[in-house]
Amino acid sequence: MNIVLTNRNMSDIKKHLEPLLNREPYKIIHAPCDSCAPAACCLQPEQEHLQWQKTHSHKHHCREILFVVSGSTITFSGNKFFYCSAGTLQLFPGYEAHNSFYFSGATGIHIWAKLQSSRLMCFVYETHSTQSAVTSSVIYSYSFNDTDLLERLNKAWDELHLQLPETVVEIEALCRLIFCSLYHNSDTVTDPQQEIMINIRKMLSDNCGRDIDLAYLARLAVYSKQHFMRKFKEINGCTVGKVIENSRLK
Repeated sequence: MNIVLTNRNMSDIKKHLEPLLNREPYKIIHAPCDSCAPAACCLQPEQEHLQWQKTHSHKHHCREILFVVSGSTITFSGNKFFYCSAGTLQLFPGYEAHNSFYFSGATGIHIWAKLQSSRLMCFVYETHSTQSAVTSSVIYSYSFNDTDLLERLNKAWDELHLQLPETVVEIEALCRLIFCSLYHNSDTVTDPQQEIMINIRKMLSDNCGRDIDLAYLARLAVYSKQHFMRKFKEINGCTVGKVIENSRLK
């Protein structure tokens, strides 16, 4: 997969995010109840999917959410594969292996969100595919820090194993509130690239640098590692290492 830097203005980005206001029910995929996933989402893997899984798998301590705003993508969680079309909400448990890159054919606008103790960090990817490669770029990021709502989201997530329909309904409603907030926040952003760098700093502070390396951060910022380190210090006034050090001292 190729990561490219694109200069986008907020009016273009907001137009891409308009489907977040749709009222169509989400197609929800979650563990440990993936048997409840819509039938259209379940995918019988072929050899190329299994090979991709071997080379593009990662896991981390925090929970993660994928929402497909438009287009589609293929994902795996544990040993199960899914086809995610527009309107799919997928929940990845902490410490469960899932895809770290896109499989060929991925297209559209996707939100990847990391659920941390006091913040949900959302990164909006624009993805294109050709016969030879997948090209992806982060075009916008958003830091959601309503701790009461995030506490409710975590609590509902904890109760998924009970397989109660109302739990899934609550998670969908909470995610809708978050995505609407993300959409409306875009009105206040003037420089998406600077916003991404600031939110990476917040993510590092909350996370104390766990499960994150410079290559991953550089991909989020759509820079080389060297350029990322220079730009991070220029915008945030300190190095990545200093942010991690300060957060661990706190």
